[in-house]
Order: sequence, then C-alpha cells, then structure tokens
Amino acid sequence: ISILISFIKNKDFNLSLLSELISIPTFAEIESEMVNIDPLKTYRTIDELNYLFGSKLKKELYFKLQEIEKNLDKVWPEGKDERKLVETIWKLLLHSKDEVIKNKIINYVDSNSMTLAKAALNSFSRIDCPERQIISKIFFNKWKNNSVVLDSWFSFNASIEIEKKTNSIEKLFKNKYFDSKSPNTLRAILNTFVTRNSIFHAIDGSGYKYIAKMIINFDKLNPIVISRFVKVFSRYNYYSEPYKHNMIETIKQIKK
Repeated sequence: ISILISFIKNKDFNLSLLSELISIPTFAEIESEMVNIDPLKTYRTIDELNYLFGSKLKKELYFKLQEIEKNLDKVWPEGKDERKLVETIWKLLLHSKDEVIKNKIINYVDSNSMTLAKAALNSFSRIDCPERQIISKIFFNKWKNNSVVLDSWFSFNASIEIEKKTNSIEKLFKNKYFDSKSPNTLRAILNTFVTRNSIFHAIDGSGYKYIAKMIINFDKLNPIVISRFVKVFSRYNYYSEPYKHNMIETIKQIKK
C-alpha cells in the first residue's frame, strides 16, 4: 500500500500504468490462472480487495482525482489516460462505501463523452445502491437510439446481481431494444453474465442451466456467436465441486 501511495502522489508517474497497478484483477483474469476454482469465494475476495484498496488509498485517490479532472474533457488522444484512470478511482472509492463520490460520478453519466458516461456506468457494477438504478436510467435514456453504445448498458445490467436469480438478465432479453439477431448485443449480455456475475456460478447449478437454455435457444438465430460462446464450459475440470459436476451435467444437457 505504501508503495502505491508513493506512485499516486507522483505527478510524473504514467497514468495508464498507475491505473493497472491499482486495479484489482477481474474474475475472468483470475480464473484463467487458477485450478480448483471456487468461483463464489473468488468473487468475494475481489470485492474485499477493492474495499481494502479503496479504504486504504482514499485520501490519495481523491488527491489524484482532483489532479486529473481538468483533463477529462480533452479531445482524444489527450485525456485518454486520465479517463482510463478515473474509472479505476471511481470504482475503488465506491467499494470503500464512500457516499460523496456517488453524486460526483452521476454528473458524468449524462456527459457528451461516451467514454466518461460508460466509465461512470461501469463503476457502479457491483455496488448495490439506489444510485445504480438512477445512472442506469440516465444512460439508457441518453443512448437508447444508439445501438452500439446501448450494448454497454445491456452489458452493465447483465453484471448486476439481483436477488441471486436470473430474473434480471431475463428482462434484458425482453427489452424492446434488444435485437436477438445482433451478435454484439447478444455477446454483451451473455459474456458479461458469465464473466462478471456470480449468479452464473450459483451453487445449485441454476446459472449454468439458464445459460444452457439460452445457448440452445439462440443457436437457432445466431449459431456463430453461440458456437464460440459454448466454450465457457470448457474449463470445467479446473473447478472445485459442486461446480465441476454442475458444469458436466450442463454440457450433457446441451449435447442432448
């Protein structure tokens, strides 16, 4: 932590590199390097580390935030490193249960900068609070007629864990702006659910069964995307029980 503090305080330190250094690896990054994986424990550990970094570095993160904010609106390529770093800082401060930062981030959701709007949206992904619904609604209303940007909204909502069930993702497929023939939108929802939402790894296997159902349904409409996506179960042998058994049963279901 002390080393990270010195990097954050150093005004000449590369901002892109700093963003990498203070970012906690994602589940997908950790999963690819592990054996005997306990996915729910891994998700909990990631959240705990984000809380630890956000809490221990809070003073320095605010210091850096104040330093880079003046460059956030600069035209690319200027400001690109600041925009990358600001999402990391927002995420850590939110995980530290900081209330002040919430309204500050909300102001950027309606930004004309698509990058900043997406960064504001994504930073709330694993933060269960009323503000998350507010920014989701703002982002949706602003970008609903731009299908490319709206994929970020579908992805964001696919990452949200609500009542530990698949109801929330099911609503996305029923959204009137969802196009089942759009490979990017389909990929945005399915990929995010399996890599950023712990409900996929529900201990009773319900998340796996749900995705199997989606694979079977969408294979008729978008076989190319689905043929690649089905590989999500290919690392079943690296998981601990009961996840390994549940994955094997799901693979058998899909095969049948």
